[in-house]
Amino acid sequence: MESNTRENLIHALAASMGHENISSTRLGDSRYNPDTGTLFCNGYVVSKNTIEEARVFFEKQSQRYANATEKELKNMSQIYAVGAEAIKMMQNSDQGAGTSSSSSDFQVIKK
Repeated sequence: MESNTRENLIHALAASMGHENISSTRLGDSRYNPDTGTLFCNGYVVSKNTIEEARVFFEKQSQRYANATEKELKNMSQIYAVGAEAIKMMQNSDQGAGTSSSSSDFQVIKK
């Protein structure tokens, strides 16, 4: 499938699901809408509930490995903690909406 056709199809599907303002979202870019709690990431529309489930998962995994004695498992705890904190930062980004983070691939968008 041609890239432009695929992108148009994704946008049409997202619009039919109530996400009307993603026409400026390009595949490969990640955008978070703090008003709806929705993440647009690599052509996927990730709901607020799924994002929250991911944060809880990362926190549980971090706690699971936190008391490990092996260095590799201890490192896994830190990796999961980074994921959880990144999600929290994204969720709390409404104060900085409209600005991009230090990564050029991630931007917070505001309606």
